[in-house]
Amino acid sequence: MRSSMKTFSALAAVILGSAGLVAGPAALSAAAAGPVLVPLSQAFDNVGITAPADSAPGNLDGTGDSLSATGLASDGLSPGAPVLHDGVTLRWPDVAPGGPDNVVADGQVIALHGSGNTLGVAATSTGGSTSGTLTVSYTDGTSASATVSVANWVDTSAAAAPAGAESDLLATTAGWDPGGSLPVSLSYLSVPVNPAKTVASVTLPVVGTTVGHDVTALHVFDVALGTVAARATDGPGALSYYDLARKDCAGTAPDSSSKAWYTVAGGMLSDVYYPTIDNTNSRSLEYVVTGSAGGSGFTDIQPRDMTYTVGALGAAQMACEVTATGGVANGPPPSL
Repeated sequence: MRSSMKTFSALAAVILGSAGLVAGPAALSAAAAGPVLVPLSQAFDNVGITAPADSAPGNLDGTGDSLSATGLASDGLSPGAPVLHDGVTLRWPDVAPGGPDNVVADGQVIALHGSGNTLGVAATSTGGSTSGTLTVSYTDGTSASATVSVANWVDTSAAAAPAGAESDLLATTAGWDPGGSLPVSLSYLSVPVNPAKTVASVTLPVVGTTVGHDVTALHVFDVALGTVAARATDGPGALSYYDLARKDCAGTAPDSSSKAWYTVAGGMLSDVYYPTIDNTNSRSLEYVVTGSAGGSGFTDIQPRDMTYTVGALGAAQMACEVTATGGVANGPPPSL
């Protein structure tokens, strides 16, 4: 009997340990694996979006302000809606206005499983712009980090993405709250990931856990993986431009087999589309008229020195006639 008691005491000592209960094999295995990670939606801890009828729950910036749910919806950001941006499909928080819809980033480790070549992030900052290190961890135990910067929500500038990634404005709304008037914005930025590996989690930048008027905070609304098509190695190419918007005329050649289309603006041949209507081959074609008047030479540039009228060239075809009048008093009005 005494031997049995000693054996029991020894087993109890092994199980209980000197400082209390000791976990069994299953518990020890779970502890070694670390804390259970949750997706971003289960870590939401801030109310950043409210409805016009009830903006009281909102507190994105620590002073009771919030984004307008109706304003975001006009940009396609509705609760639970997919948002395809730059090849990555984000999922807007499936939360009714007035509920927690974003994470105030301070180093939280977020569960995100999948693969692709790009991590997309929807975020904004309050109290000023924010910057920090975002880390992507893979199932093979490796990880990669990148520095991201997100502009203050009252700015209209986009976030700053790492090299080789993209950033721009995801949406803008009119007002700090549904009754406000100052434009505020949300940013999108992407982070390159290794497409040959499987992502296990994302560690958010360490910025802070509180919000306030003079307290900088980074708010993350969604993170998602996707595969973005390869970009030109010498990109991004020529800068885009805006052509004259006020068109006087749009037309094509009388021949029905012609693939050329054109517009007229400011008395000039503005856009020429060939061989398809989405390919602009010419921005503008300006006439220059030279000659002599009153014993001296002159040079008239069409948009600068001439006035013009535009009329239809018949009723059976898409064509127009532009008549420009020269700026020199004695010069005859040329019909161009």
